[in-house]
Amino acid sequence: MLCICLRCTNYYFETIAKLDHNYVGVVSEPTCTEQGYTTFTCLLCGHSYVDDYVSEEGHDWNESVITIEPSEDSEGLRTFFCLHCDIIRTEVIPKLFVDNKLTVELIVAV
Repeated sequence: MLCICLRCTNYYFETIAKLDHNYVGVVSEPTCTEQGYTTFTCLLCGHSYVDDYVSEEGHDWNESVITIEPSEDSEGLRTFFCLHCDIIRTEVIPKLFVDNKLTVELIVAV
């Protein structure tokens, strides 16, 4: 730093110790599909970095809801909802199988 005397205009240089960073962390929580992390920002100079990563949580599916009942003629549909986000997942329910064959036994009396 340059120091100047206001009376005589003499000057000299003075070394000032560098200040340490003063970081504050802001946590971004993980979601079902995105990892979480903490952003650290220095209150003195604005420098920032990201660290402390946390794995994504994955979807937490509810018990399924049958949205379309299957029949002999058409497939049905089962729907799942994630309990934490707006994602919906569906599964096809196969057509119902009905066996209409009659079994006839021939009994012969002797």
